[in-house]
Amino acid sequence: MTPLLREVGAPGPRDYEIKARSRLTELTSLQEIEYIDFLPILNDAENSESLYRDRIRLSPAGNQMVSQTICYAIRRFG
Repeated sequence: MTPLLREVGAPGPRDYEIKARSRLTELTSLQEIEYIDFLPILNDAENSESLYRDRIRLSPAGNQMVSQTICYAIRRFG
């Protein structure tokens, strides 16, 4: 799941977004579904704002980062 730009950095996601993310993580774990939460990845990015086109949509650089992360996960988990 890719977060909205306002979720990245401070002050972070809103309470209902934290709850939804937690529920999704729990569900995917119970169902043994590989899940990538991009919030921590984007929080670690040097200039995360450049990875967004606007408040919602990723920029070409953001899409490239997501694609590379998914490719890495596919190779790692098969």
